[in-house]
Amino acid sequence: MYQYKCKSIGDCSVANSGEYVKSETMLNDPKCSDCGCALELVEGSGSGGGSKKSGASPKLGPMIAAGIAAVAIAGGVSWYLLGSKPAQSIAIIPPSAEIMVEEKVVTPTAETASSGLAPSETETSLARRDADEKLRQGEFSEAERKAARSAALEMIKAAVAKMGQGDLNGAEKELQQAKERDATEPLIYYNLAIVHLRQNQPEEALRHMEASFMAGFKHFEAMDQDTDIDPLRKSPKFQELLNIYRKNV
Repeated sequence: MYQYKCKSIGDCSVANSGEYVKSETMLNDPKCSDCGCALELVEGSGSGGGSKKSGASPKLGPMIAAGIAAVAIAGGVSWYLLGSKPAQSIAIIPPSAEIMVEEKVVTPTAETASSGLAPSETETSLARRDADEKLRQGEFSEAERKAARSAALEMIKAAVAKMGQGDLNGAEKELQQAKERDATEPLIYYNLAIVHLRQNQPEEALRHMEASFMAGFKHFEAMDQDTDIDPLRKSPKFQELLNIYRKNV
């Protein structure tokens, strides 16, 4: 038998009478029926309950069982998540996918602008990436060369933009600076030819067009759409250059 007492003496008739509240089982959060205050288990009570051992409450059994079940379930879930499907977690983002993207070869192209030809964003991005890669690898001389090419391509873009605004002198200056950084870029000479054509200097334009072809110009399809070079199309020298260099592309 479990006995409880109320300690609210003076405020509670049960506490004032000194009577114990008795129960066959241990109560969970027992309250006084008179004042509502918490009851205190009388020390030594409940120890002689026959089949009840060491004052253990019948409610503890289900509680312990529930706790064991919860641990077992949690352990099972952890095993499932951490131990049963490691291959799937690895396969979500295969490392090889990134390597394939990095190794993909991008063919340089040119973008037709309202005036001249500009290197595409793909080509300029590739040049910047090449420079950064050489720098990370410690190949400083090659990194400098790649960075110079990247800068030259950006200057060509700026020159084409200035041509579009009618600033031929500014465009020519940008192209000359690009030439100082990478004299092997064909689009420098091609756009210089456009500048000279718009300045009514066809002979100088033809000289730069030939230099562009000799440097490895490959954007003939874009050139076919470029109305800026129309004054050269009937030139026998220009047609001769096309016959020589276009068939080699």
